[in-house]
Amino acid sequence: MKKATIFLFALAVLLASSQASFACVCGVYTVADAFKRANAVFAGKVIAIESDGVKFKIEKSWKGAGATIIKVYVRGLGSSCDPGIRKGRRFIVYAYPGGQRIPLLASYCGRTRALGDADDDVRELNGIARLRHRKPNKALQLAAR
Repeated sequence: MKKATIFLFALAVLLASSQASFACVCGVYTVADAFKRANAVFAGKVIAIESDGVKFKIEKSWKGAGATIIKVYVRGLGSSCDPGIRKGRRFIVYAYPGGQRIPLLASYCGRTRALGDADDDVRELNGIARLRHRKPNKALQLAAR
């Protein structure tokens, strides 16, 4: 009886002291859907992490990132949904429309990934970019008439 009491007490202490951990659960867009929805899609290196966003030095842009440095608010920093943002790391960033104070948002659930984990995305984005450049721009065709 004494052993059972000690065992139950030890088990209760163990369970009470353990921290709950939660995996990041979200529905992730396909590359094509994420590309369509995003305002900017780029590969970049983290150069600063600030309270109002993460600054990236753009290395390659597939969509919308015309500047060489861009600030994006990344959701989930420090949580299980943190895409691993650290100064000096390189990422594929899908930046979505934000609001007035935070113009661009990114998150793990929005496909933002460390560059090494996003090789398939890079291949698919290069294909999408080639197709976009081949398609005739209807507005330009109409304007040329």
